[in-house]
Amino acid sequence: MKVILAGLPKCGTKTMVAAFEALGYEVCDVCETFEWFGDEWMKIFEHGATAEDFRRMYENIDVVTDTPTCHFWEEIMEAFPDVKIILTQRRNEHDWVKSLSNQFVANSSPMIKLLMMFSPTCRKWAQFMEKIAIATCSTKINRPWIGNSYINEMICRQRYRQHNNYVLTNAPRDQLLVYEFKQGWEPLCKFLDKPIPEQPFPHENKKGGVTEKFMKQKPVFLKMQNEMYFAAATCFALIFGIFSYLLYIFW
Repeated sequence: MKVILAGLPKCGTKTMVAAFEALGYEVCDVCETFEWFGDEWMKIFEHGATAEDFRRMYENIDVVTDTPTCHFWEEIMEAFPDVKIILTQRRNEHDWVKSLSNQFVANSSPMIKLLMMFSPTCRKWAQFMEKIAIATCSTKINRPWIGNSYINEMICRQRYRQHNNYVLTNAPRDQLLVYEFKQGWEPLCKFLDKPIPEQPFPHENKKGGVTEKFMKQKPVFLKMQNEMYFAAATCFALIFGIFSYLLYIFW
């Protein structure tokens, strides 16, 4: 483990993932955390974890980003004391919670609702995210079947302030970079002792578009879609079979 991105979700995490990958790092983002370590994290939310648990989970990973690892940066640092911490922030808490709310709207599409209905993996993902929300924000994710998902914005704003202030106060000064994207590659590469890439600095997840990208690229989301198609085909075949049988009996 070399780097922990301590910035909260919706603080440029997907842009940072692209930047880390451009610098040659193996990155464990939220999808990989669920796919590779989902069961371990569900146990952590219930019973906690030791430094040895985190060392075993992340010893072969270069960088962790997004939730839930950003909330547990200090505990993970106990397992990897030489790790570097990077904090990204929004301009203010109101911009952050607006962006968070927009992401919930993007995650409330008819396709997502169908996945929730037909895919066991998607339901497990929803349970995983619910555990994260309760463990880190002390509030649940509301997922009505009609309308958009949402979360308690007042509590989230409090947690945003608390999280950033805690990182700024407690992270070791010589291992912390407070980073702004407008600074480009130079301060990031200097902090990580990496050469500056020739490519422009990335900009990902504009207006919550990461969900659509995940649906097309992430193995766990492709698995959800395959489960949905299989379940839908099975239901159709069952209904067609029952209809054909009744037609045969009563015709």
